[in-house]
Amino acid sequence: MPHSQTEINGLWGYPDVARYLGCSLSNAKRLPIPRVQIGRLVRFDPAEVRAWAGSYSIPRRPERG
Repeated sequence: MPHSQTEINGLWGYPDVARYLGCSLSNAKRLPIPRVQIGRLVRFDPAEVRAWAGSYSIPRRPERG
Protein backbone atom coordinates (compact mmCIF):
# COMPACT_ATOMS: atom_id res chain seq x y z
CA MET A 1 0.00 0.00 0.00
CA PRO A 2 1.37 3.50 -0.86
CA HIS A 3 2.73 5.56 2.01
CA SER A 4 2.00 9.03 0.68
CA GLN A 5 -0.04 10.87 -1.92
CA THR A 6 3.05 11.40 -4.09
CA GLU A 7 3.75 7.67 -4.18
CA ILE A 8 0.21 7.12 -5.43
CA ASN A 9 1.00 9.37 -8.42
CA GLY A 10 4.28 7.54 -9.04
CA LEU A 11 6.43 10.51 -8.09
CA TRP A 12 8.02 11.43 -4.76
CA GLY A 13 7.92 14.67 -2.83
CA TYR A 14 10.69 16.03 -0.60
CA PRO A 15 9.55 13.97 2.43
CA ASP A 16 9.79 10.76 0.38
CA VAL A 17 13.28 11.67 -0.87
CA ALA A 18 14.47 12.54 2.64
CA ARG A 19 13.11 9.25 3.99
CA TYR A 20 14.79 7.26 1.19
CA LEU A 21 18.15 9.01 1.66
CA GLY A 22 17.94 8.97 5.45
CA CYS A 23 18.49 12.71 5.76
CA SER A 24 16.55 15.69 7.04
CA LEU A 25 13.97 17.45 4.91
CA SER A 26 16.12 20.61 4.83
CA ASN A 27 19.14 18.63 3.58
CA ALA A 28 17.04 16.94 0.90
CA LYS A 29 15.97 20.37 -0.36
CA ARG A 30 19.60 21.46 -0.78
CA LEU A 31 20.77 18.43 -2.75
CA PRO A 32 21.12 18.69 -6.55
CA ILE A 33 18.74 15.79 -7.24
CA PRO A 34 17.08 15.62 -10.69
CA ARG A 35 13.54 16.91 -10.30
CA VAL A 36 10.34 17.65 -12.15
CA GLN A 37 8.92 21.09 -11.49
CA ILE A 38 5.44 22.16 -12.52
CA GLY A 39 4.78 25.67 -11.32
CA ARG A 40 5.62 25.59 -7.61
CA LEU A 41 5.24 21.81 -7.33
CA VAL A 42 8.50 19.87 -7.13
CA ARG A 43 8.41 16.10 -7.60
CA PHE A 44 11.01 13.38 -8.08
CA ASP A 45 11.06 10.24 -10.20
CA PRO A 46 12.03 7.45 -7.76
CA ALA A 47 14.24 5.74 -10.39
CA GLU A 48 16.17 8.98 -10.96
CA VAL A 49 16.62 9.51 -7.21
CA ARG A 50 17.99 5.96 -6.85
CA ALA A 51 20.36 6.45 -9.81
CA TRP A 52 21.52 9.81 -8.45
CA ALA A 53 22.15 8.35 -5.00
CA GLY A 54 24.01 5.39 -6.53
CA SER A 55 26.32 7.72 -8.45
CA TYR A 56 27.47 9.23 -5.15
CA SER A 57 28.28 5.96 -3.41
CA ILE A 58 31.80 5.59 -2.09
CA PRO A 59 33.58 2.40 -3.15
CA ARG A 60 34.81 0.12 -0.39
CA ARG A 61 38.50 0.10 0.34
CA PRO A 62 40.24 -3.18 -0.42
CA GLU A 63 41.13 -5.14 2.67
CA ARG A 64 44.79 -5.28 3.56
CA GLY A 65 46.11 -8.76 3.79
